Amino acid sequence: MSMDGSVKSSNLQLPSPFSAIAISACIFGFFHLTSPFRFAERYDNGTWLLFLVNLLAISSPAIIHRFRQQDRQWFVTVKTGIPKDARFLHIGIWVILLLSLLGGFLKCYDLFLARGFSLDSNVNELYEQNSEVTASFAGLIASLLYPLGYPTLVVLLGMIREQPDKKSKWMLGVGLAVLACVVAPLNAVALGKRGAVFSVTILVSLALLYYGVRLRKRTMVFGLMGVFVLMLFSSRMFSHRLELKGASSEGAVSIGRFTDLLDMSPGYRSFAKNSETPEMVRSTMYDWAAFHAYVVHGVPEYLYAVENFDPSAHQHGRFTFSLAAKFFSYFTNIYYDSAETASVPPRTFIYSTLFGPMFYDFGRASVFMSLTIGVLLVVVFEKSRTNVFFAPLYLYIYTVVFLSPMICFITLFYGFYYLTACVIAAVYFSICSKVKPAGITYKRINHA
Repeated sequence: MSMDGSVKSSNLQLPSPFSAIAISACIFGFFHLTSPFRFAERYDNGTWLLFLVNLLAISSPAIIHRFRQQDRQWFVTVKTGIPKDARFLHIGIWVILLLSLLGGFLKCYDLFLARGFSLDSNVNELYEQNSEVTASFAGLIASLLYPLGYPTLVVLLGMIREQPDKKSKWMLGVGLAVLACVVAPLNAVALGKRGAVFSVTILVSLALLYYGVRLRKRTMVFGLMGVFVLMLFSSRMFSHRLELKGASSEGAVSIGRFTDLLDMSPGYRSFAKNSETPEMVRSTMYDWAAFHAYVVHGVPEYLYAVENFDPSAHQHGRFTFSLAAKFFSYFTNIYYDSAETASVPPRTFIYSTLFGPMFYDFGRASVFMSLTIGVLLVVVFEKSRTNVFFAPLYLYIYTVVFLSPMICFITLFYGFYYLTACVIAAVYFSICSKVKPAGITYKRINHA
């Protein structure tokens, strides 16, 4: 691969827990410092302190882990832990892969047949249809199946490293797994949303880094440009959806609920509104402002929620883990009302960092939930260093922590579905790897 100057390969590598904290701080710090917006309201010092304590709680395990290590690398070489010639595991991989593809097929059935989507519909019509028509049973099953493509992708990359002589076979599986992975972001872009574009792009990028792909500078530049264009395009689709309702580019930003707690700086607004500025430039500036607001508004939303939340309405886990609560309500006497739970936040249907949903559940005790997630990041990382089947779960938790200043990936962007998929895959593949046909003794090969 190095002959064309694009990529070069190395061993399987996981990003360290500390890198999630450091890179997140740099990226979201940059967006907040360069944002064309400022907070529209002032918040109490105690509210800010709670936010900072949550950040410290989720970060401290990774920081402690970092400084306890003698070799403080950003990426750590790991072992696959895959038994040699694990035939039952091979079958299990293809079974899960086919289930994920079935999920993609059922998702298309749900959209185009059950909900009546049309390729010639505009983004606003598709968005309204998606909001008004309840997902079919096929759509619900699809949401559980197609996320399985992600953990399968990570395991397949490990199989390529373990069995380079069968690379062509496993690369076919990789291609099919990627196909399952793009279902969510394509669906999101079509509806003028951006969440799944963020989350799945991060997950797949982490999978490629895990495989050991190291991009050269030129490829990195083009790759980042591609991601930037995709993000800007999704923002344009969002603005276009609002423009179809009669709003201008400026209005598309102004009437969005994600800007209610933000004020655009006078200088930026003045230049964007200047009649001498070309219309395309003005439109792009507002799209860029919408993208910035999308990234930074979670913090003021969280601060606002803390100061305006009704203390008697804590959900004790039903908000953050709503899908699990809904599932258990079918088999227990635990009462669960999804509409009632969704109406708990002071400002409904808008996200407020990772810590907002946990605050709706546990109040100030949510700090302990933040600490638990931080500990899990380190514990699952150590498990993943010798067992490829836990790597997808680690990369998922890594993404939760990485995105914590912006969203709760557990509740949004199909995050809980990916959590479920990674846990199922870890258990299922571990069982498959231990099944030994009669007369065969497995020997574990751990390539450093």
